Amino acid sequence: MPQSRAIVPLAGVADLTESFDLFLLDLWGTIHDGVSLLPHSSAVLHGLKRAGKQVILLSNAPRRAATVEAQLARMGLARTAYDHVVTSGEDLWLSLRERPDDFYAGLGNRAYFLGPERDLAMADGLAITLTDDPAAADFLMGIGLLEPLDTVEAHAEVLQAGVAAGIPLLCANPDIEVTVGGRHMLCNGALAARYAALGGAVRYHGKPTAAIYQRCRSLVRPVAEGRIIALGDGLGTDIAGANGARLASVLISSGLPARALGLAPGEVPQAGQLDRLCRAAGAWPDYVMADLIWQAS
Repeated sequence: MPQSRAIVPLAGVADLTESFDLFLLDLWGTIHDGVSLLPHSSAVLHGLKRAGKQVILLSNAPRRAATVEAQLARMGLARTAYDHVVTSGEDLWLSLRERPDDFYAGLGNRAYFLGPERDLAMADGLAITLTDDPAAADFLMGIGLLEPLDTVEAHAEVLQAGVAAGIPLLCANPDIEVTVGGRHMLCNGALAARYAALGGAVRYHGKPTAAIYQRCRSLVRPVAEGRIIALGDGLGTDIAGANGARLASVLISSGLPARALGLAPGEVPQAGQLDRLCRAAGAWPDYVMADLIWQAS
């Protein structure tokens, strides 16, 4: 676990361009709020590209990367603003298609789909069969909860059946919670946490796993050690993942931290508040900024 450290307030992302060459930016809570682009996010991304930086949008979205790219286009984000989108959903999909290790090679092909119908496309192109009976499945394909008001308890019977059958849950989104247009909702990580608490095995994809950072690096030109930085609002995902991968990081406090601390819009946490939050999460950013902006006005 990283030790407590001094966290530097950051005036704008422009201040990082002399020190870093590859920028990994979270989407939800950093670039958009689930409905619309956040006010300065497009300007930040275009600023990085003008500065010659490589930019990857790294998301725990439980969907294919192309689906997320299309969503960003609908929000008005130009494709020239970034180099790649990498999602936890794409990482899971590729693992099910390629069976890259012993775990996946021996997994089987019968899946119980744990997610909303709109995300059934996650099974397209895969040699798997969906079943309505978790006890007859080889694994639970954990995509997400069904709607904003859905609860973990509503899925207790399925989770218990999976644990009893001794099958793993594949988690396409390790996030516990997210804010959608100002409305709080749970994510698949909450189901995965309950499954693990019941004694079930969970295979996570996305942040903070090491594999997702390896995938990012495989997509871009080689970058020297110490020249990669990750930005996001999730201490347990964005910042913990960066810590584990030995990357520098920036915490965007207007996302999940603002909700946890009751911060006003644009307010940066006080040092004591941030220290307590980081200690609880076991994750420490190098920098903190209230909102993602290019440079202070």
